[in-house]
Amino acid sequence: MIVFGFVIPGTDLNLSDPLINVKVGGNLSTPGSVISSLLPFVFILGGIVMGGMLMIGGFDILTSMGSEDKLKEGSEKIKNALIGFLLLFGSYWLAQIAELLFKIPIL
Repeated sequence: MIVFGFVIPGTDLNLSDPLINVKVGGNLSTPGSVISSLLPFVFILGGIVMGGMLMIGGFDILTSMGSEDKLKEGSEKIKNALIGFLLLFGSYWLAQIAELLFKIPIL
């Protein structure tokens, strides 16, 4: 059993589980295959960073105590996190479209 990407000792490791979309092992001889195997982790890491930036920006706004500079700084962090999310979302769907058009496994 895999929980949050970690194998629980003493459980059956079922790699054909459809919820696990990461190819284990495989041919990592070309740069494209290395990038394709790292992309799911990059998207997850990007989502975690985006959530953290949203929380930090919200915390800055909550603790601004009327300071215009601190309020502007927090709203800039939130704006940048949302722009980053849109870029990440767009790149994911561009990879999906490229996968369909060129009939090669990317993600």
